[in-house]
Amino acid sequence: MTVHRDDQWVRAIGMAGAAVALFGIVVSAALTYLKFSSDFLCNSSAFSACSGEGCEVAMSSAWSTWGGLPVTVYGAAYYVVALFAATDVAAGRRMFHGVGSHVVIALGLVTPLVSIAMALYAKVWLDTFCKYCALLYLVSALSLVVAVACLFKVRRPRLRDLVRRGALRTGARNGAILAASLFAVATTGQGFAYQAAQRMADPPEECIGLDEPPPETTLVQGSKDPSWVFAVFVDPACNYCRSLHAQLGELIANAAYGSKLQLRYYYVPRDQECYPQFPIQSEFSRKHSACRAARAIECVERRSPGAGVRMLDALFVHAYRTEKPIYDAAGLVSQAGRAGVVARDDASDPFFKCIHDDEQVAIRIKTHMRYAINHGMRVTPWMQAAPVGKDGTPVWKCAIKFEGNKSRTVFEELLEGDMPPRVARCMGGE
Repeated sequence: MTVHRDDQWVRAIGMAGAAVALFGIVVSAALTYLKFSSDFLCNSSAFSACSGEGCEVAMSSAWSTWGGLPVTVYGAAYYVVALFAATDVAAGRRMFHGVGSHVVIALGLVTPLVSIAMALYAKVWLDTFCKYCALLYLVSALSLVVAVACLFKVRRPRLRDLVRRGALRTGARNGAILAASLFAVATTGQGFAYQAAQRMADPPEECIGLDEPPPETTLVQGSKDPSWVFAVFVDPACNYCRSLHAQLGELIANAAYGSKLQLRYYYVPRDQECYPQFPIQSEFSRKHSACRAARAIECVERRSPGAGVRMLDALFVHAYRTEKPIYDAAGLVSQAGRAGVVARDDASDPFFKCIHDDEQVAIRIKTHMRYAINHGMRVTPWMQAAPVGKDGTPVWKCAIKFEGNKSRTVFEELLEGDMPPRVARCMGGE
């Protein structure tokens, strides 16, 4: 039997579309697994937080989760529909009632628009770039190529005929219903699986417990009678620390969670000035004097108890990527004023004398940094979430370690009482 050249083109385009869709499913599923491991299994090895390419902050941003599920779940479902539609085109079947090619074209044209929007959000709003997300951008580009090829090489009913002619209109409607049904089934199935895995998630032994509580800090925010205490180790010049701080601030301000949570902040500036032996270094932190910023926060707190957290807020709001140093003397004076402490840009001012000369301030910061390194900190931000025992004190031996930034839903579930099994067993033996 002779195969017409046009039929060969149709089959090739359909097979190419199916291959691209399958690639999209694999990439989306892999990203979903990476996010799950980072959020619930204490495994951020695939993400690099402040030290790397920005996948951690992109995958834990407000837009990384929709309806309690990672956006990659919806991406995988999207490509499931594309896979069925492309297979329908390649096989010449009528599963989509004659509009399979229309579905391939529509999905291929929409996908790049979504990718462009997400890439702009990551770059402009989050100031980051995720190399893993770039794989999805590649899938979008390939989907567009398939859609264009389908547009010019595959014969199909015209859109106006789909609208005007009764039989074609019915087929188009049924094809659209099938596409929507496939998307719904794929999303629901993944959602059930993700939430079931989330309920059963149990961080490994090495991610639970501290052999000693964190050192003293005066930067405390939140409830005086909490269910959980979060020890948060931040670098004032870390963009992802800023992101985590903003999320935790939203939890504190939320009536449903604020009464259950207390935050304790610790300093880990990565610029070698505060602690030259500190093994985690950052050129950005050196350039913007993170150590001096940490000292300024502690000095503000000493001059006005309770103002240190406001100073941290002000510095994070002030921070931005620029060639000009963020935390110069004028900037520190300005942000101290926002925190409620009046200071002058003068070396003799008590504020700057504290920054440069107060040994107790230097000792406290170094103590925080030594503790973090001795207890396994590898990236910033770094956090320990300890449940509070019956006596009202945090049980640090049952604390959960978190590396890098995390999505807000992870913390919400802890505060709602969804304690990981290993932590629950630990608390049972308190």
